[in-house]
Amino acid sequence: MRERLIVSLADGGASFHPRRLDTGDWEFRLARRRFLSIGEISFNGEGERKLAHAIYSWRWTAELLGQLLQVSEEPVNAQASFVWRDGAWMIRDVGF
Repeated sequence: MRERLIVSLADGGASFHPRRLDTGDWEFRLARRRFLSIGEISFNGEGERKLAHAIYSWRWTAELLGQLLQVSEEPVNAQASFVWRDGAWMIRDVGF
């Protein structure tokens, strides 16, 4: 189910950080993703470790409009994968 929200900007509207799109519409930032913590890190075996998985937590940090729309700021658990390549760990996949 989709709902349409109409937002009118008054003089103080700059605090909503709107951005005008090429279509003539406006884009508003509701929230930013905020990293909270990293949990367990596991590797693909005891020998050569070429793949790692990390469990981490993040949450949304609501902007003013997001607060008005009651964006959830509950922590979320996720997993990211890293691969060892050319002497450094590189991100392979970020799961949200």
